[in-house]
This record gives sequence, structure tokens and C-alpha cells, in this order.
Amino acid sequence: MARRTSVAGLSLRDLEYIQSIAEEGHIGRAADICGVSQPAISQQVLKLEARLGFSIFERQGRHVSLTQNGRIVLQKQKSF
Repeated sequence: MARRTSVAGLSLRDLEYIQSIAEEGHIGRAADICGVSQPAISQQVLKLEARLGFSIFERQGRHVSLTQNGRIVLQKQKSF
């Protein structure tokens, strides 16, 4: 069952990272698009996940995909 999620408190940059990673399915390519390093975007996503209390992405080697909660966050982001 999905937890209640809120995007309150997330910065526009945080939302940009989530969107880019979701679209690319790859953290390195998303980092290039966002103009940051791969370690920087990875660290920020880990901090966001810790703050939210759930995983946004499922990591499968170099490929990532949205978790159910990640899809909810992305949906809420698009409603802004």
C-alpha cells in the first residue's frame, strides 16, 4: 500500500531532478541534463528519500525506475 505523500517543501530543483531521472531512466544522463554531477544528483535524491521516508526510485544497476510512491510524487508535481 502506498504511503501518503506530499511534495510540500521540495524545491523546484528537487522536482527537476526527479522529473529528469524519471524521463531518462538513468541518473547519469539526468545529471547531464540538469547540469550537475552524477554524485551530486544521487546524493540529493537520497536526501529527499530520507526526508520523505520512502524510495522514489528503484535502482537496477545503472537503470532506475519510479516506485509506486515515486509515481505519486511525480503526479503531484505535475499538478502544480
